[in-house]
Amino acid sequence: MNTQNDNFEDMVWTDNEQARYLIWEAYMGFIEHYNNYMMYASFNRNNPVVQAGLVRYSVSLYEEIRSIAQHFEKHLTEKEHNLKFYDTMMVERNFFEGNNIILLRRFFADVLYVSGLKNIIFKRDKRGGIQKARDKYQLSPTPTT
Repeated sequence: MNTQNDNFEDMVWTDNEQARYLIWEAYMGFIEHYNNYMMYASFNRNNPVVQAGLVRYSVSLYEEIRSIAQHFEKHLTEKEHNLKFYDTMMVERNFFEGNNIILLRRFFADVLYVSGLKNIIFKRDKRGGIQKARDKYQLSPTPTT
């Protein structure tokens, strides 16, 4: 018997382009603030504005991808992510305790990768320029005489 959820883990349904913009805006804001936070931490300093921005984008991104993460919970558990841990982090706002912010960064990256929202090509294109042009324009190799 086929049900509507047979391919539940194979698809991510979005309502429109706005969903993508919300996720990527929050992700890019998070990454920018994360990088700045780590830069300040390397000097043993804290910047409250950077920390506030990091919290802002963390909460925003988490709320946007929470349901997606639940769909891919099995795969995320294999990558050693516990969704209850991140739910608790959001509620208790303990982003800066221990290595929580690093774990959150890895969680966001893994959710976007596992769900397919962050597609990365791993195979390098080693074709030469002439072969790339032939493939692009569907040209056959020149006949030999």
